[in-house]
Amino acid sequence: MARTNPFATFLIIGPTCFFLGILFSSFPYDYNILWTTPVDREPYFQLLENHLKFLHNSPPIIARILHIAIATGLLGF
Repeated sequence: MARTNPFATFLIIGPTCFFLGILFSSFPYDYNILWTTPVDREPYFQLLENHLKFLHNSPPIIARILHIAIATGLLGF
């Protein structure tokens, strides 16, 4: 059995958890659009649009942190 490097494992698990956190933070906005069919979907589309506009208008450092996390995960592999 090959030995694993705990630091490399950390480099993979950390960014994966970060990415899943970003993904799950969108779940409340996506749920009523993707997995249910409410009578009036327009308010949910508006909430999702506002959320995506907020993410798009975030400072550039947020996108840089996400890219650093992705690069760290790839470096761990």
